[in-house]
Amino acid sequence: MRTLFLFFLGSWQGTGGGQPGTGRYERSYEVVLNEKYISVRNRSTYPPQEQNPNGEIHEDWGLSVEIKYGRPLSYANFTSKDL
Repeated sequence: MRTLFLFFLGSWQGTGGGQPGTGRYERSYEVVLNEKYISVRNRSTYPPQEQNPNGEIHEDWGLSVEIKYGRPLSYANFTSKDL
């Protein structure tokens, strides 16, 4: 697979902050379906804290359309968060 985004492949973890508070982030990128697509999975966990007493978990999955040099990027995203 010749793609602009191969450096994303693998699993990533970290911590950070945002509107829901301070949380932990987990992301993974994997080539799937005969190396035509990249599957993306994200999970952000915000434990209960002063600004967000109930805490939150955000999950989303995505699938990129085949990415090759000179072709546009398309991405479908499905999320657990109400928009």
